[in-house]
Amino acid sequence: MSVTFNIKGENKNNEIIKKTKKMDLIDTISQVKKYIIDELKDDTVYVDLKINIERPIRAFGKMNLEPGIFPRSMDNFAFNNFNVENKEIDCEFIIVSNYLPNVENDIKNNNPESIYRPPGSDIKKKEKVQTYNLESDTDFPAL
Repeated sequence: MSVTFNIKGENKNNEIIKKTKKMDLIDTISQVKKYIIDELKDDTVYVDLKINIERPIRAFGKMNLEPGIFPRSMDNFAFNNFNVENKEIDCEFIIVSNYLPNVENDIKNNNPESIYRPPGSDIKKKEKVQTYNLESDTDFPAL
């Protein structure tokens, strides 16, 4: 079983490219995008896919395939998660020039004081400083 993508779009030289790619159900959208980038044969880093279908493809227990730009966060889901068996999907690629993959926030708060701890669950026990004199008669009177 497979899914067929009818891919069209323009490269950086405004040449129209039309391709048809047949993919297995265990493949992913990121593999389709890699195929498009390889076919462009230029310095394109990333492309977005715009799905051109009339109405959403839905099935019980599967993810929906909606018309419009396919979310980047779903690039690594296999086609068997969608109801696209033996279907043809028209799509258009859009070249992305300002793509930043895997941007992580470098600011990390390692301050344990800002973490909520329920009462009675102290992890750190602070040493108390001795404020009394063992030789004093006022602190320790004779019995």
